[in-house]
Amino acid sequence: MKLSSPQQHRICKRWLTLFAPVLALFSVLLTSPCSVAQEQGCQLRFAVSERFAPYHIALSEGRWDGLSVRLFTRMAEHIGCQVVVVNAPWSRALHLLANGEVDALSNVSQHPQRAAFARFIGPMAMEGVVMLGNKAFASRVTNQTELLLAPMIVGITQGTFYDRQVTLLAEALQKADKLVSIVSNHKLLEMLKAGRIDAFFEESSVAQRHFVTGRLSPLDAQVLFAFPRHPVFFAISQTSTDRTLQQALAKAWQAMLEAGEVTSIYRQFGLTVPVQVVGH
Repeated sequence: MKLSSPQQHRICKRWLTLFAPVLALFSVLLTSPCSVAQEQGCQLRFAVSERFAPYHIALSEGRWDGLSVRLFTRMAEHIGCQVVVVNAPWSRALHLLANGEVDALSNVSQHPQRAAFARFIGPMAMEGVVMLGNKAFASRVTNQTELLLAPMIVGITQGTFYDRQVTLLAEALQKADKLVSIVSNHKLLEMLKAGRIDAFFEESSVAQRHFVTGRLSPLDAQVLFAFPRHPVFFAISQTSTDRTLQQALAKAWQAMLEAGEVTSIYRQFGLTVPVQVVGH
């Protein structure tokens, strides 16, 4: 039976009405961040710094491992992206992130200056800053006040933003001409061993690893005092990534938390995931 044009029009309209939601869903799936990333061969440049174990661990032949590396790699896999690791000192890595020359960093404290060029995902860890110093000062320097009064030169990594308590101490040391800013914590460690500085600000897990690996001897150095722990995040460049990709990474992180993947990766390094990271 041949249908008239008005009948054909009504039938077509009815079919379009019925299948419009399906077509819309299909369109979303085709243009989702994951599918777009896979079609375009998505690569994310992730900056690391040397000797920042357990977060960044240098392996042979330019390969990298570590808690932060595994967490970010898994997050990228969730949206169909591969990770390219870029080795850069901390202060330079922040500059690269701001300029869009790398796409992501880890272990970044939230700060208004950084929020101008980065989107934060996490927290991915809780860091505790310690004052790591020459053991000769151990009995005389057990708090911030004693540090300011002692005849000491203290080092800090360039481009690092800490919480308010640490920042105020660093500013006080700078005013007293007792603070030196160095490009990496690796160089600070070497300067401490050579006697060129008396102490420096260090992340607590990294400081512990200095002693475990033998880079520092407890006969020569020790933690003089510690600061309260604070959350750190993945920082995603707003220059090199668009909002869609940033949201996809944030959703991937949430999915990892819900599936227990974050907890599992922490355990691979013999660590317990902080309550502040998993949210309960």
